[in-house]
Amino acid sequence: VLLATEAGLRVGEIRGLQWGDLADGRLTVRRAVDQRNNVGSPKHDKRRVVRTSPALAAALDGVKRRGLWVVSTLDGGLLSYWAALEAVHGVYDRAGVTIPVSDTGVTMPWHSLRHTFGTEMAKRVPLPVLQRLMGHEKIETTMRYVQVNGAQMDDAIELVFGVSGQQVGNSLRKPVKLAEIVGDPIGT
Repeated sequence: VLLATEAGLRVGEIRGLQWGDLADGRLTVRRAVDQRNNVGSPKHDKRRVVRTSPALAAALDGVKRRGLWVVSTLDGGLLSYWAALEAVHGVYDRAGVTIPVSDTGVTMPWHSLRHTFGTEMAKRVPLPVLQRLMGHEKIETTMRYVQVNGAQMDDAIELVFGVSGQQVGNSLRKPVKLAEIVGDPIGT
């Protein structure tokens, strides 16, 4: 779950992650495994390096190494897509959360976790950075992961234009009246 929500990996990339892909607090997405267990390049041949969050790093440290694959069967073999799907369905069930369904009626539990990553990251990082982290070829694809609400828009104005005496960029922002900038337009 953390590989999807805190590193933004697709389910095939999670299944394709090997212990040799982890080093120095980062993971390298080098491969993906499709539903038929074919090992290949990640989508669009977009290899990428993602820093691990503290929670993900701790979870990975606690995973028993059974073979090449980080997420594996008990004997260290490649975990099937269906076993991964069943496992994540179990997580949703234990959490009491309804499994997300696409507009076409297909359950999307792994992809929804990746959407969580995209939405949370979009609140704090520039979209081109998010695009690279998610391995998207086009920024339009990244935009499908971004959900915006009114509170976020309010926070954006507050962040950029701040409050009295808030540090913004390299200068201390001070409140200024519009009339001081453009003059008194009505002569009062």
